[in-house]
Amino acid sequence: MANVRGLRVLQARLKNWEQEQMTSSTLITTLGIVGEIGELAHAVVKYQQGVRGITGKKLREIAEDALVDALIFILATATHLDIDLQDALNKISEKVLARNWREWPEDADEHVGTVIYRGREVVTVGKEMQEALAAQQQEELAAQQEEPQ
Repeated sequence: MANVRGLRVLQARLKNWEQEQMTSSTLITTLGIVGEIGELAHAVVKYQQGVRGITGKKLREIAEDALVDALIFILATATHLDIDLQDALNKISEKVLARNWREWPEDADEHVGTVIYRGREVVTVGKEMQEALAAQQQEELAAQQEEPQ
């Protein structure tokens, strides 16, 4: 299971820093993401064209700076939208990692789903697995209802 540790702490620290240092909004932070990715794209184009003296080493430096700045803007945007990015990343990355484009090249997303199992959301692969987990959950619920109080 993918598990990013510390993202929640960083998000909280950046929120505090942003509140102390500047006026910000969802619009500003979203445009910041776009700007940083634009800087990266510009450097990649110049590197591929062999102009402006962008070497592999210089491209790596620009990419590192732009990607980290973009991530900071992403965390700030998530904060403005009340999204816990650590939870969202763990949840959505499980769905992405469960996709099998080689086995289902036309519709891999349709073979990945989630079910609630034992009180938590579980990513499943294939409709058979979803059905099996749903059936097991139904059995557990029926058994709980039959138990004397």
